[in-house]
Amino acid sequence: MSRVKSRVGRWLRTVQYLQPQQVICRAGHVLRRRWWRWTGAKCPRVKAVRLKLFQPTWIGLGAFPGPSAFALERDEARTTVAELAERRFVFLGHEVKFAGEIDWHAAGVSQLWRYHLHYFNGVRALLIVAGDGSPAHGFAIFRDLVRSWIAGNRALVGDGWHPYTLSLRIVNWLQVAGTWRRELDADPEFRDELLGSLFAQARLLFRQLEFDVRGNHLLENLRALLWAGVACEGAEARGWFETALTHLRDETAEQILADGGHFERTPGYHAVVLHNYLEIAVLLERNAGGCPEWVRDTVRSQAYFLRDLIGPDGRVPLFKDTAFDATPDPAELLNQAALWLNERPLKPVAPPRLDTCLWFGPEAWSRVASWSPYVLPPGGTALAASGYYLMRSETGERVTVDVGTPCPDYLPAHAHADTLSYTYHVRGRPVVVDAGVFEYAAGVWRDFFRSTRAHNTVEIAGENSSEVWSSFRVGRRARPTVKQWISEPDQVILFAAHDGYRWLAGQPVHERAIVWRKDDYLLIVDRVTSGEPHPIVDRIHLHPDLALEADGPGRWRIDVAGAPLWLHQIGAGRSALRRGEEDSGLKSWYAEEFGRKRDNLVVSWAQPPDVRHVLAYAFSSRREIEASMRVDAGSVQIELKSGSAMRRYLISDHAVELQR
Repeated sequence: MSRVKSRVGRWLRTVQYLQPQQVICRAGHVLRRRWWRWTGAKCPRVKAVRLKLFQPTWIGLGAFPGPSAFALERDEARTTVAELAERRFVFLGHEVKFAGEIDWHAAGVSQLWRYHLHYFNGVRALLIVAGDGSPAHGFAIFRDLVRSWIAGNRALVGDGWHPYTLSLRIVNWLQVAGTWRRELDADPEFRDELLGSLFAQARLLFRQLEFDVRGNHLLENLRALLWAGVACEGAEARGWFETALTHLRDETAEQILADGGHFERTPGYHAVVLHNYLEIAVLLERNAGGCPEWVRDTVRSQAYFLRDLIGPDGRVPLFKDTAFDATPDPAELLNQAALWLNERPLKPVAPPRLDTCLWFGPEAWSRVASWSPYVLPPGGTALAASGYYLMRSETGERVTVDVGTPCPDYLPAHAHADTLSYTYHVRGRPVVVDAGVFEYAAGVWRDFFRSTRAHNTVEIAGENSSEVWSSFRVGRRARPTVKQWISEPDQVILFAAHDGYRWLAGQPVHERAIVWRKDDYLLIVDRVTSGEPHPIVDRIHLHPDLALEADGPGRWRIDVAGAPLWLHQIGAGRSALRRGEEDSGLKSWYAEEFGRKRDNLVVSWAQPPDVRHVLAYAFSSRREIEASMRVDAGSVQIELKSGSAMRRYLISDHAVELQR
């Protein structure tokens, strides 16, 4: 009975955040799909569909700067085309080869894998290889795959008819239809089959927009309808376009925060959303009489957010459901945005690659390639609306702290129990890392990668700071607060707290003070106060490529890019070092891509139950530092001597003070 009561309570704590429109929309989707299944509904056949002379977004196909340009990316495209010709598909680190007909409803793979099968993202490779001089071969493969899909998905059941997969496939098919007009006109039977299916898919998508999920899913729906409205002739298509543009403006106001970040606060999805907005902007500019100023403005704000967020390795941090293989290349996005907006402060260090040439042609590619990269000054940046706080130096040192709310109230899908977690780069290399995301399927691995123990923060009483459960659910949510933010070129101080454990006896609160001294040390002080005693554990997850060795009491050495970095424990706490062990409690794992995990080292400090805990540590470029800690009832005093400089930090309930 108690277990049932607990599950009911968790469910109620989750659904209380949903909006009435979401519930109504979800009920409508469920009833519609069940009706389709019960009645054996088939995809309607639409005849006499005509395309406008629209311009797709990839105008640089076949116009590469030279035969050696983008050699690696073109080789990758050839590999993908060869796999498609053999009906061999590799998604999420898992390969499946279909000996005969493609099983579009394959049962032996994850649902996310099947989604990728239905996306048709392989058309990019087909068009690239065709631009290199093999259009007939690429077109024949595309025709074979499309006819297989249509034949295998006549009934309106399965993942292929989910609004999200519809959205991505519609755009991919239209990109091909706009590029291979000559080939389609030479094969009118297939042209009519393709366009009839495309129109029917867009019509069905229009009837089931994801107002139940919202977020990036709804933006994908609207992007697809804008493409269909731009490409197809007729009043119905114009209606799709006008409705989608109206909804997009409303969702932009809702989903894009004041600092330019996407409101799901997942760096990987922010990059996806920026890619889609930039694509929409280019599509409208080329085909709809111009790009509205509000679209241009949001592309600009999202691009500057991404510029500030990416690390010195050119990647976004792996916070929440970010995976590098599902994230558009951030540097390439910034090259494209810099070029389209004509704003050099967006130019990244990395040169433009193939996609910039695809979108804008070789002359534009050469122009942005000649620009000098913009280098952010040392100090701190507060992306306060999203909750990301950044500290950086010119030598590749970077601290990124997550003090944002776990998720939008009504959209918990990609939240992790990671409040006050951080990542740390030294000399441009990742040292302290977020665990990432291994898979979306519910189970022990999904539970682990979303848990507090998988992040660089404090765990109280073995519980999660936010009540993450199932694949995409969250009940109780941590409520973070920034108490202090001081940013100077040589020193940045962040003091924040959260109450995610308020439901435990004594209502414990976790406070974290971070002091960064440029190219000197990173000091972290964690304080937990509670009316009742609880045990705590503080964890630091290191990149899998790094080794750590003891170098005296309370001190460890880490070699980073050929030079040492030291980790110093300050004060009391029982330390432990663990690696991932699949059969011993999922100690520590790192997954920067879906389906691929590596064991990594985690340093942890534990303290037995008490009403007041203080744990502190510092990363330093110096082996010898002197550090001491004094804890009083309402404050913590840290004295830290690095080189000849002694600094005393007094941490009270409201601020961190540097005492001279």
